[in-house]
Amino acid sequence: MVDALKLATKYAGYASIESEILCGLSNLELTREALISTRDHMKTDSTEALEALSLVKRYLHQQRDIIRSEIQKIRGVLSGDLESYDD
Repeated sequence: MVDALKLATKYAGYASIESEILCGLSNLELTREALISTRDHMKTDSTEALEALSLVKRYLHQQRDIIRSEIQKIRGVLSGDLESYDD
């Protein structure tokens, strides 16, 4: 029972992190659109800023994938499909 509770708590934590990452990705897209709009309006080149946003987006996608993998492992253990969860 303690292991199931521990895993359920860990699952909730990972689900919360996933939600924050998805929110971050959404906000990042809004920031990117604002930057493009500003660039067009001011007729300047903000290529470096767009490249930096792309790097942040790639990092957030990687973190999202890691979190989703951990969530799947925990689901497997909680459902009985996997025997143990290794951090």
